[in-house]
Amino acid sequence: MADASAADWGGLDTLKPGQAETDIAKLVAPVVGDPPSRSDDQARLDEMLPQAAQQRVAPVRKQGPTRKLNPGDLVCGECGEGNRPPRKFCHRCGTSLLQAEQVRASWWRRVFRRRTKVKKAGTRPKTRGAGSKIDLRAVFRKIRGVAAVAVILSGMLFGFYPPFRTYVLSQAQSIKEAVVNVLPSPESAVRPASVVAAAALPEHPAKAAFDLATNTYWAAPWATGTPPKLTVDLGKTVALRKLIITAGAGAAFTSNHRPARLLLTYSNERSESIAVPDSPKPQEIELKDGLGVRTLTVEVLEVHQGTDASAVAITEIEFFGVG
Repeated sequence: MADASAADWGGLDTLKPGQAETDIAKLVAPVVGDPPSRSDDQARLDEMLPQAAQQRVAPVRKQGPTRKLNPGDLVCGECGEGNRPPRKFCHRCGTSLLQAEQVRASWWRRVFRRRTKVKKAGTRPKTRGAGSKIDLRAVFRKIRGVAAVAVILSGMLFGFYPPFRTYVLSQAQSIKEAVVNVLPSPESAVRPASVVAAAALPEHPAKAAFDLATNTYWAAPWATGTPPKLTVDLGKTVALRKLIITAGAGAAFTSNHRPARLLLTYSNERSESIAVPDSPKPQEIELKDGLGVRTLTVEVLEVHQGTDASAVAITEIEFFGVG
């Protein structure tokens, strides 16, 4: 039995010491290249092991805010959501709000904003009672804001709405006239710097009505619908108080037409109609709207009929005022 076993093993019992290891090494196939590193083995192992599915992050699409934006809110630049000031990251998409745009208050809210008074620690807010004092500074700030808005709106109306401009000018002139009437200021004659007539007869020019002579006069053709007109430049701004008019053509008073109603249009955007009595004597007429006037026009609207002429004549016009 011992012999058979020895034969089956091919005489391993007759091997020399160290010869078995040499023969076994010859049977192992050589490895080509460097042995795999630990990291490569771990990577292969990770590929073989089941992995959890990674969730894809959908791209953020910018939309409108989900609530009404208030002054001070931070608007996310990524999704457009409004966030309250204390937040550091958008509550909808998580983007940092470090560069977010802040919502500004309207201009009228900034004008009428309430200023918060910082109180010392430990103080309690006071309730307004019967004996409490009014904060005059807060009242003054509100009045100042209202006045600023009123001035801006009034300036816009004054510049773009002519009826309002005329109303303001008329009120200012009325106030100035009231002041002038109270102050002692003697009236003086106001001599025109230049006079131009829309129409005049060759021998009776417009300047003849302002030369202080009673033997000369201005005459212009009279026709209904085309009133004769004089344009007078006073050369300076004055407050006209009255005028003295001598109607007709001197000695030939009844021959020519005489003015019965005049329309005075001033450079202060006001005008007034005055009636002229039919008399050869000088007539003094008070003026009501001649404050702050530099130029004016005198139009003959109606006439007292003459006997044998087709022209209206005025011997003299004198203006009086302060300026």
